[in-house]
Amino acid sequence: VQIVYEHALRPPDKQHAPWLDRVSEQMRAACAELEAELVRAPLACTEDTIDQGGVCAAVVWDFMQRTLPQGIPAAAHYPALAAYSMQAEALPAFAAAPYLDNV
Repeated sequence: VQIVYEHALRPPDKQHAPWLDRVSEQMRAACAELEAELVRAPLACTEDTIDQGGVCAAVVWDFMQRTLPQGIPAAAHYPALAAYSMQAEALPAFAAAPYLDNV
């Protein structure tokens, strides 16, 4: 979100590259940790078993892919996270509540 704000709220000549680098690295590190955890202990992902952690992981991944796809290359580095989000997004509850369709 901080990267999106920096790009949306500041003119390009006022954006602070060291800050963008820092939060970009934090984002990649968080995704790497989540990827490793999903490989180690997959989250449940059915209508009856998905929990708050699963919802958050799926929604955050989808948000990052819609707003910063160049910053988080899905297939190359985070295949478990990408697959989990896709599986969750296919659930009826997710389909019934679309968001950011125009992003």
